[in-house]
Amino acid sequence: MKIKEILHETIGPHEGTELELMLAGKKPAALIGSQSELKKFKPYVKNGQFKLAAKDSKGFANSPIYLVTLPGEEWRGTQFLRIVQKQRELGLSPESKIWHARMGLLLGYSKEDIQHFLQTRFR
Repeated sequence: MKIKEILHETIGPHEGTELELMLAGKKPAALIGSQSELKKFKPYVKNGQFKLAAKDSKGFANSPIYLVTLPGEEWRGTQFLRIVQKQRELGLSPESKIWHARMGLLLGYSKEDIQHFLQTRFR
């Protein structure tokens, strides 16, 4: 998947397309930060197409965030929680380049796509 094909200049490369990309098997994981977004994924978690791999109760602004993965990709949940813990220990903002780079890799984006996103986001 090439970010350049789906990138909007002000939002993440996956914004609003996570479900479709995962259903097509093109994205191994999605980071979900709202209950309304989570509701879209719940039927697929329930039928086993997706796995609820991790939940961070503190999330952003104390709103929970979830990591949903394709089956076999649940290891990403453990890594997600490690990244979040390390980010908090170091006092890094979830808006930092380091955070975005690590999360991009975890969510299945190529290094090239992540670099393009970072250059666009942090001009």
